[in-house]
Amino acid sequence: MALRGVSTPIYSASVAEAGRLHAQWCTADARIDDAAGARYQALFTEHYPWKDTGLGLILGAAALAILAVTLRRTAGEGRPWLRTPSARWPFLVLGLAVIALGEVVTAYSFMTDAYRLYLPACADSWGIPVTLSIYSTLVITPALLVAGIVLTLMFGKLPVPLDQWDRTRPVRSWFVTIVFALLILSVAAVGIASLPTTTSGWILPTVLASYLLAATRAALLAPRREGRLVSTGLSTLAGR
Repeated sequence: MALRGVSTPIYSASVAEAGRLHAQWCTADARIDDAAGARYQALFTEHYPWKDTGLGLILGAAALAILAVTLRRTAGEGRPWLRTPSARWPFLVLGLAVIALGEVVTAYSFMTDAYRLYLPACADSWGIPVTLSIYSTLVITPALLVAGIVLTLMFGKLPVPLDQWDRTRPVRSWFVTIVFALLILSVAAVGIASLPTTTSGWILPTVLASYLLAATRAALLAPRREGRLVSTGLSTLAGR
């Protein structure tokens, strides 16, 4: 797919003609002419969508391979390789890695949109949305970290396989599984939808987030820790 994109011209017209139409996207008084913009955008071929999709699939395959190799090499004797981390703190590190990767890809996307002339020359600088995105991430991350810490207090004994199921509490098992399955599907949908765009790199945090969600589901259904302060998750908070 990437090779097909590279072998396809960027525009269906000459670069000079595309440049002329791009210049007309902004009027003399620095206003955006939507009609001129539509004519210019119609010149784009599938050069970038094919290239972005190919790059995204390559990155996704590499991320899956690295994750699988890491889990296999750290499995230990007699343990299944497709499992959760052995402690709570890696869950928080993985969560921060997902946020950081997502922010890097988002910043790259804004810069690439500007480089490819997807935006009119009179539009705001790409630095403005990048700055706002970084600021929003810095504000939200502490709250997400606190929520993650609270969630890890509900974990059972680790590590456990990703297909962990608590037969003693089937209702809880079904509820947790359905909730996290919906979250994984939502994350996967975002990753797939991003492939033909400049955000195709989102496939990296998508792979990591999918594993993190699957591992969190399994950890919540892991055997209870005896003698823990918070050993029964939500039931403990309810006063049981």
